[in-house]
Amino acid sequence: MRYGYYLDAGLLATYLREKAIARGVHHIVDDVVDVILDPQGNISQLKTEKSGNISGELFIDCSGFRGLLINQALQEPFDSYSDSLFCDRAIAIPLSTSSEKEEINPYTTATALDSGWTWHTPLYNRSGNGYVYSSSFITPEAAEQEFRNHLGAAAEGVEARHIPIRVGKTRNAWVKNCVSIGLSSGFIEPLESIGIFLIEQGIQALVDNFPDKSFNPIVRKRYNKFITYHYENIRDFIVLHYCTTQREDTPFWKANKYHPAIPENLQENLELFKAMLPNFDLLERPPLFGDYSYACILLEMKYLPETSLPRLDYLEQEEIEKELDLIQNQAIKLKQNLPNHSQYLQDLHGANLTNSK
Repeated sequence: MRYGYYLDAGLLATYLREKAIARGVHHIVDDVVDVILDPQGNISQLKTEKSGNISGELFIDCSGFRGLLINQALQEPFDSYSDSLFCDRAIAIPLSTSSEKEEINPYTTATALDSGWTWHTPLYNRSGNGYVYSSSFITPEAAEQEFRNHLGAAAEGVEARHIPIRVGKTRNAWVKNCVSIGLSSGFIEPLESIGIFLIEQGIQALVDNFPDKSFNPIVRKRYNKFITYHYENIRDFIVLHYCTTQREDTPFWKANKYHPAIPENLQENLELFKAMLPNFDLLERPPLFGDYSYACILLEMKYLPETSLPRLDYLEQEEIEKELDLIQNQAIKLKQNLPNHSQYLQDLHGANLTNSK
């Protein structure tokens, strides 16, 4: 089973910072006010507000949507995905949770609204709630009101945080002696929560392609090709959620149903999926979201193959039924024997250790 953990990103950053400092990293908290380039166009120094000039050989841009080094100093273009992904704003309203009284689902719930979608992520002491929407179809004020109506009385008096998002990717994540990782490298709306995954991929790919002082261009090219592959495949999967919709009751959903700019690779796959269910086994590098993920979206959207696969005619019906019964019986046993999610979290947090089994 593939799964992911909910975690506090702030606590994770603090934990990693402490680990890094313990291993000898010199940690400076300051604001960068200027970036100094050498005659070859490489970054030579960062001019800071309080700590003077900081020299380096390799710089990692983690400055978020600003792209302070990669986009501003090195002028690397940012390629927007706004032609195929319309959402460019988010509103966040966290709510408190009573873990002892409320059932906590072990998954995030996404709900479509008029001009986008909401997330509800239940945690032990609070829930994360947000509305990702397109400013081309609704104003921030109207979006907040629609979101508050969706949340109900629990959101009364709770401050909403409005977040502009830059959907797309920096054309080349690695330029000269600067590698952009995280939001400075790119961002795809959080419908599948892949932000941390892309950060991990960027770091691992840098470790695997770590340069010497010559910064061989072929190493950079290999890195950039790898990062672009992931971004484009994830973009295609997110667009799939929208372009296969049957909704056309609002301008936003109508625009998505009659999508004018489906990426070429996704368009080709959609044609293929009319003939057969997704099968990426033949690809040299299967995408992050593979056969099962695509099938889940396509089947729910009633986007089915026009004919059944010929090989299905050669399967024994009894064997199929036996396999399905085995899966169903296993699910029943797991449900009977495992605690519900709220009980598990209470035990994990020590709230009910005396009754844990």
